[in-house]
Amino acid sequence: SLIPSGSKWFKFSWNHYFVDEGIYPYDDTYDRWTELKNRYNINVYDWCRRGDNILLNCQKPGDSALNRLTYNNIDYKEYIVDLINKIKKVSDRPLVVRLHPKDNTLKKYLDTLFDNITYSDKTLYEDLNRAWCVVTYNSTSCVEASLYGTPTIVLDASAVSIPVSQTSLEQIEDNWEPCREQWLKRIAFMQWKGKELHDEYVWRLLKAVMPTHGPKIN
Repeated sequence: SLIPSGSKWFKFSWNHYFVDEGIYPYDDTYDRWTELKNRYNINVYDWCRRGDNILLNCQKPGDSALNRLTYNNIDYKEYIVDLINKIKKVSDRPLVVRLHPKDNTLKKYLDTLFDNITYSDKTLYEDLNRAWCVVTYNSTSCVEASLYGTPTIVLDASAVSIPVSQTSLEQIEDNWEPCREQWLKRIAFMQWKGKELHDEYVWRLLKAVMPTHGPKIN
């Protein structure tokens, strides 16, 4: 069935939806994060390494989040193969590969190249409960991991959690407990429920970040 537009979530940014290329509006006079946290009972947990596994969170091939790889003629499956090999070189911790639930091709490919891959058959939070850290290119699961307090390594600058994530595999053993307050306040302005768009508030926010030298928009 169709979802009523008032219940859908919409993302608004200027120039691009990647967080390192686009400009997302922000209003420091409106504590939207606290409002959303209370409305949806969102918990923010202390940073905690709950286990010993390196959890590799994969994405669905063809996802627009992988556009930079595509533009550089990098096949995502080959990227993951290279990433697994690099992880094995920098750490001897157990590696758990968490496949995207809508992808049934990556496992078949990895099984032709590796004979000792451990795949997750757990929920995300069960995996986080036994994880030393999360590694991902830019899966949005990095947001959930960061909220849950699991140190996360993201390898693309467009990942939403990059302000509170590490960015190199060489940092797997490093202590990592950044403050998340400002990050949470800003990502609270990235998405809006359709029913919030009935007045002009969000549109005014967006217009405020548009270049002043551009065409006049009424």
